[in-house]
Amino acid sequence: KLKVNDGDMVQVKVGDVEVRVRAHVNGTAPEGVVLLPRHLADSATPMTIEAGQVSKVSELVVEG
Repeated sequence: KLKVNDGDMVQVKVGDVEVRVRAHVNGTAPEGVVLLPRHLADSATPMTIEAGQVSKVSELVVEG
C-alpha cells in the first residue's frame, strides 16, 4: 500500500518511540509486517509485538 521499495526511507512510530530507517525489502516478512532490530536509535525499539504507524518519508538532501 505504501509502495516502499528497497532503500527507501521510512518512519516507524510505536508509542513514544519514533525512528527513521532505510527499508530493506526482501519478501520474507508477511505482508503488513515490519521487523526492526532493537538498536536503531538512542531508544531501543519494543521487544513485544505492537501495532504502530509506518510511513514513507522523503530524504532531505543537503548540498554544501
